[in-house]
Amino acid sequence: MEDSVRQRIKQFIEDKNLSINALSKGNSALQRKLQRQINEGANVTVDTIEYLQDYCPQLNSHGNMINLSGVTKTNR
Repeated sequence: MEDSVRQRIKQFIEDKNLSINALSKGNSALQRKLQRQINEGANVTVDTIEYLQDYCPQLNSHGNMINLSGVTKTNR
């Protein structure tokens, strides 16, 4: 499932003509984290998915990326 989520994120970035730098809003630590998780195969975390959904609300409907309803910090 993780690779599927990663591919959907990559497709969304491509479709919207975005970049990792644009997504990170110039925050170098966040930029590196997104780069590792999206392009280098590191685990995509729930925090990253939530950040992307907050940054781009339409991401929720872009191929039904992932449903986080009912996920809590204790069971992530």
